[in-house]
Formats: sequence, C-alpha cells, structure tokens
Amino acid sequence: MLAVRKQPKGYGAFPDEYVEGAYAPGQHVLLLEDVITNASELIAAKARLEALGLQVTPYAVVSRGLAPINALISFSLPRGDAKTEN
Repeated sequence: MLAVRKQPKGYGAFPDEYVEGAYAPGQHVLLLEDVITNASELIAAKARLEALGLQVTPYAVVSRGLAPINALISFSLPRGDAKTEN
C-alpha cells in the first residue's frame, strides 16, 4: 500500500517524498480515488507513480455530478457500465 500526497511532508518515515511506502520499479499499482471533481489530482498522482517506474491502473468513483466524465474518458480510465446517479 502506498500513499500519494499532494505535497510532501517534511517529517516521518518518508520526508520530502510525494509517495510513501515500499515499492519496486515495474510493479503494478491500482490507484484508488474515492471522490473526484475534475480528475486533476488523480492525473497528478498517476504521473508521480509512473515517474517512479510503476505501472498504474487508475480507478475512481465519480460522485460530484457529471462534469468530470469527459475528463475521465479522455484519461482512459477502466470502463464498465457507467453509473450516473448520485
């Protein structure tokens, strides 16, 4: 399990790091985001993990209306039957 932060903390086991936790380049990572508005943080977290050599599959729950759906489709998130009700 990894934690991907918006900003690094200056203390703790992983000071000044965006990603906290043990990993090895080449590992597959399932990136979970529980609630998104426009997918910008999900995209940033995916980029941070890929910069470390990880293979990332992002997955999110859209619960802030339908506005972010176009962003997610262009981002190529895994597709299934879309749930459009809140």
